[in-house]
Amino acid sequence: PALSPQERRFLSSLLSEGSPVLSPAAPGAPPPSMLADAVNEKLYDVFGDTVLLWEGDRLTPAPEYIEELRGIVE
Repeated sequence: PALSPQERRFLSSLLSEGSPVLSPAAPGAPPPSMLADAVNEKLYDVFGDTVLLWEGDRLTPAPEYIEELRGIVE
């Protein structure tokens, strides 16, 4: 899948840091919700499912796809 470098870094940070509470985006950066939507949209054709899930104010990779997602960002 054609994730942008920024989307890859975002996904990689979610995979390595666990379920971070999302803080406001850095100045000039898209908000985390926009990055999550972009990643989910681009990867939907591959997985046929949403790969990043919201749990309150936490965004987590779907557990069943973690290993495959790691392969995408490496």
